[in-house]
Amino acid sequence: MSGAAIPRAARRGNRDPQPLRLAPGQLRARVLAHLHRHPDLDFSPTDLARAVGRPGSRGAVINACRQLTGRGQAVRSQDRPQRYRSTPPDQPTSTAPPPPPPLPTPTPTRRMEPPHHG
Repeated sequence: MSGAAIPRAARRGNRDPQPLRLAPGQLRARVLAHLHRHPDLDFSPTDLARAVGRPGSRGAVINACRQLTGRGQAVRSQDRPQRYRSTPPDQPTSTAPPPPPPLPTPTPTRRMEPPHHG
């Protein structure tokens, strides 16, 4: 062997180099968009990682799915193996607590007049 260094990408064979790093929240947005495009289908984290162009990021996709389920934007449709789907349209998409009930309307009270001495 000559002493020339072999570039790291060439040593990995035919695999594509790792895609560029995504901005914070971008992977979660991609996963959510994919789930919304296919609301009637369940996806494994591996399926989602491939669908959003991040096949080596299964763990990050699992984290994104957990965040989406915590926000009510996705549901975990199966535990073993893990599968996720978009939140059905009739369910709220926020986990914020419901607004408090309106305050009761005060009932009018009669004002008592002091007795007149006369």
